[in-house]
Amino acid sequence: MYPNYDRIAARDYARRYTSNVPFTAVYKYDCGANLNVYRDQTKWNSNYPKYCHSDCANFVSQCLEAGGLPRDATWAPGKSAWISVSAMETYMLNKGYWKESDFQTAVAGAVIRMPSHIVMISQNDTVTRTRCGHTNDVKDLPYTSSDAGKWVFYTLW
Repeated sequence: MYPNYDRIAARDYARRYTSNVPFTAVYKYDCGANLNVYRDQTKWNSNYPKYCHSDCANFVSQCLEAGGLPRDATWAPGKSAWISVSAMETYMLNKGYWKESDFQTAVAGAVIRMPSHIVMISQNDTVTRTRCGHTNDVKDLPYTSSDAGKWVFYTLW
């Protein structure tokens, strides 16, 4: 449990440091192995390293830190728990920071764990639900209940 988490600060960070980019050559990055991602790195926080095809956990870690979660020897830039989706999930659950939630109750500043991907919830007023993320940059991208069966929702408490 981390009662000092500021979910609005985390959400605001997420909105500030990503964008919605068109899937055009201007924003296309070749990450090797026939993997192309679309991003506008001019919107990214230059104080952190960038990861070509796996920046999602790095970005969510930055958001969580902006919300007040403290770094430690395990969770810090460049460490596995900071940049790996599965390692981050394990770390956050073991520390007691994350509590499983659901589509209805996961609010801004919470996270959605997808298969091999993670994003920050930027809005959930029970009508409009949006998310922000990296790898392919998205800002306030809507999601629906049809997505929820494939995802795990976590709130910080």
